[in-house]
Amino acid sequence: MKSTEEKLLLRRRGGGSVIERSPVFSSDAEILYVVCGSVVRAYGVRTGELITEYEKLKGKIVGVQLHPINPDVIVACSENGELIQWNCGSRLPSSIMGLKFNNAQTATVTGFHLLPPNPQESETNKCIVCVVWKKANNDVSQLSTFCSQTGSFLLNMKFRLDDHAHNVAFGGRPGGEYVAGIHKNVLQFSDAVEWKECDKQYIGGGRWFTCVACHPEERCIATGDNTGRVLIWWNLLTSGKPTWAVYHWHALPVQAITFSQAGSHFYSGAGECVLVKWTLDKPLDRKFLPRLPTPICHLSMGPDNKYLAVSTSDNGIQILDPQLKLISMIQHFTWQVEAKHGLPLFPAGITVDPRTKAMVLNGRTGHVQFYSPRSTTLLYNMDITGMNYLTQERNDVIVNTDVTKVSLNCNGHWMATVEQRDDGETNMEVRLKFWHYDNVKQSFSLNTSVELPHQGGVTALAFQPSPDPQQQLAVTAGRDFRFRIWGLVESTNIYKKGIMVWRCESVGFFRNLPARDISFSADGSLMAVTFGPTLTLWVPETNQLKCSLTDIHSQTNLSHVEFGMVDCSHLVVTGSPVNINVWNLLTLSLIWRVPVHVNILTADPCSEFMAVFTSSNDLFVFSPRCSKPVYMQEAIVPVNCSLLCAAFVPHFGLERTSGISWQEHSQLYFLDSSQELLTLERPCEDANEKEGLALPISSLQPATFFSTFLAKHRTSDV
Repeated sequence: MKSTEEKLLLRRRGGGSVIERSPVFSSDAEILYVVCGSVVRAYGVRTGELITEYEKLKGKIVGVQLHPINPDVIVACSENGELIQWNCGSRLPSSIMGLKFNNAQTATVTGFHLLPPNPQESETNKCIVCVVWKKANNDVSQLSTFCSQTGSFLLNMKFRLDDHAHNVAFGGRPGGEYVAGIHKNVLQFSDAVEWKECDKQYIGGGRWFTCVACHPEERCIATGDNTGRVLIWWNLLTSGKPTWAVYHWHALPVQAITFSQAGSHFYSGAGECVLVKWTLDKPLDRKFLPRLPTPICHLSMGPDNKYLAVSTSDNGIQILDPQLKLISMIQHFTWQVEAKHGLPLFPAGITVDPRTKAMVLNGRTGHVQFYSPRSTTLLYNMDITGMNYLTQERNDVIVNTDVTKVSLNCNGHWMATVEQRDDGETNMEVRLKFWHYDNVKQSFSLNTSVELPHQGGVTALAFQPSPDPQQQLAVTAGRDFRFRIWGLVESTNIYKKGIMVWRCESVGFFRNLPARDISFSADGSLMAVTFGPTLTLWVPETNQLKCSLTDIHSQTNLSHVEFGMVDCSHLVVTGSPVNINVWNLLTLSLIWRVPVHVNILTADPCSEFMAVFTSSNDLFVFSPRCSKPVYMQEAIVPVNCSLLCAAFVPHFGLERTSGISWQEHSQLYFLDSSQELLTLERPCEDANEKEGLALPISSLQPATFFSTFLAKHRTSDV
């Protein structure tokens, strides 16, 4: 067994934002460059597949752009002012340069833009780097320019900018560039060739600007505001009187605007999950793409108007053609869009699908996602509630129905879900649904739906381990201080004769104490239910209480319970905000207790090990037979993060193990409040990461039947 002092490294295996910054198309519109943390990823536009990753910077990347002179060069800038360039065909940087701030120790870069050289100057390769930055503990950003060759400071513009992704924009044809920025209700703009003093325009009536975009050819600026209006401004950089036109369809604040290549059209997006395409000279001529999965974050137009990239807040990017038809989608891990009333992010936790070893957890609102941590790919999102996403209102919070519990039986043929909606004003909606896996359709179909299985909601959901498909039991615990046992019976519906459906077989309770968590023994013969500070043991088939165990030294309600596995099947572990207790069911005695505030407790189904995460983000891995942990790590995530859920995911049959004793059979994954899926690995495993992730050029093309057939034929010839 490895020493508890062995230091493991934290690795990200999912999550990570691909929507924090606007993506950028390659010059031929075949590749989309996406910022993801400290790397730039290249995706095939027509397939959505990852092609390669460009080497990491030291800090977080705040933007990516094609070089204005050489479009085969990718330029990115980090938040610490490091400017880096790559040739498209190489993952290794061709140049790295630090920007020389006058107050380098307090400046944090939040955005950048590379302008082509002034045609009046003799140095034709001397670009201007425009940098948006802010001082520490300051929400107002500034705009400065630097030399692209030396990184030396050139000019500080008197721009005050809001601290968000769409606070500044650049436009104009070469030699006539200009810049516009927004701060609250002030629009600022300036010539980007001679860099004259900036001018300003204001809006009133309690409105403020939310985003800005510039026309690619003419000196025309588009701004969005908090009331859903798009304002098109003209004559701002001339001696004429400024004019503007109002384009109003959105009801919620406008989040993003982008112009077409020639500027005859522009696109806008907001919280209604609808993309709007406008004709610049005809405000009433507009087209819509409704029912996007979640609100729009960014819009990016490709060369020659071939494609439009729409970034949505569920951490996905949809690539559309000029007719607004979907070409491909980039999404590896679906984010939760919003925390619900009284519910955390990912309230259903992490469950493992026994068939695919995929993780099942919350996805889009009202959905669950099946995510493979092994291949770091999203298999699919499954609609559970069957309801359209209700967008927010400007001054009211609209609560959507979302999934709060998920469980699958031991062979993955049955899945149970609980969905809930509680806005605090109307009656709470709670539904328990049972889904059956159809081997022919290769998907789950709804079998039984139960309205209000428990008053006040469901606190726990679990299936009894049973290999017999006809002898399946599920158990729910609720805030009505009861648990219910559900079993399969033949339907009495004349239209569903011979079909097995679920119904409540029996109800259990204990001394009017609150029921919190449920766990089954490995063979399914015993069921543990926590009632207040008491651990109770039941026979599931007869709903007979076998015994109750209470720690006389603590009257704190138990929040977690797990049966031991393998050689520890006679032990039960309980957790509370005060301590961890381990009970021996053979002697009905407490064998050890450790004072710790349990936030998450999860057990490896293939070994004796368990993992507990504390409220201070400490990790302890242990076996119930001994109170000494086999591994521990303090503050596994930063203080400003919290851990949401965790699970052990079994390895595939002959899959290489990590070399860590407690992860020999399964890998521990956990999700933090930044919606990143993390795991622990040994330092030497870094070499096993996807080096280059380079795919053949065929990955830029969508697969066809003939290409698939030809690939199989050639493989068989080898």
